Amino acid sequence: MEEWAKVVSQETEPMRVTAWGGHIWWLTYPAVTGSKNLTTAIIDIFPGQGHPDHIHSGTEEILFVLEGSGEHRYYCQDGTVKTYQVKPGDLMFMKEGQHHSTFNNTDSVLKVLAIYTYREIDRV
Repeated sequence: MEEWAKVVSQETEPMRVTAWGGHIWWLTYPAVTGSKNLTTAIIDIFPGQGHPDHIHSGTEEILFVLEGSGEHRYYCQDGTVKTYQVKPGDLMFMKEGQHHSTFNNTDSVLKVLAIYTYREIDRV
């Protein structure tokens, strides 16, 4: 009988060091759970660091702040940049193809939960 459910956590999945100054734990994606459609990750963004601006083509994304605070940027089609200070409990929603980035401008770790439909990330 095929396993239809799985429980994973930061303790059960390997931590990966990011190229941009943080740690990431992939909790749901094909190699971890066999999910064909969903990606989730816990991301620690270290002080003074952030993930580069990027786009997820063809998918929406949610970032939910678990701990710490930082700055989230939306890069608009008209060339403007909308910047928001985010804190625990804040949810950032990116529509399909929304150009965005998150930066930790504090002295403590910014921890976020990322959720999006499984697809590769388009670098800008």
